[in-house]
Amino acid sequence: MGFEHIRFDTSDGVARLTLNKSPLNVLDIAMMREINAALEGLNDNSAVKVLVFQAAEGSKAFSAGVDVAEHTADMVEEMIETAVHRVPVLEKASMLTAWTGVRPLTVDDLPILGPVPPVDGFILSCGWGGTPRQPG
Repeated sequence: MGFEHIRFDTSDGVARLTLNKSPLNVLDIAMMREINAALEGLNDNSAVKVLVFQAAEGSKAFSAGVDVAEHTADMVEEMIETAVHRVPVLEKASMLTAWTGVRPLTVDDLPILGPVPPVDGFILSCGWGGTPRQPG
């Protein structure tokens, strides 16, 4: 499936979803639909063990949030339905703890998110730099 606002690929057990609407990767309904479509394809793909969300090279932010231009009375239902479509996937997810401290940057200004193979169940989330939105 071709996408306009994201790139999506899987390789060696890793799925990479890249927000590709530079410079700020603002989430509009069209982009959220593309994200939903890409993630739906993972439901029956047991080969994928890790999902990496990232911003396209050259982006100024991972995402500046939702497109406020679409927050109109006639579009609010569609925006909400599209935005919460993924929530059931996260229903069983849990977070043991969260910590925010020093905000290091990576060489390419893209965050690092994924498992650390020697430590079962440990997920690394770093390199977010000065971005205002962080997991947790």
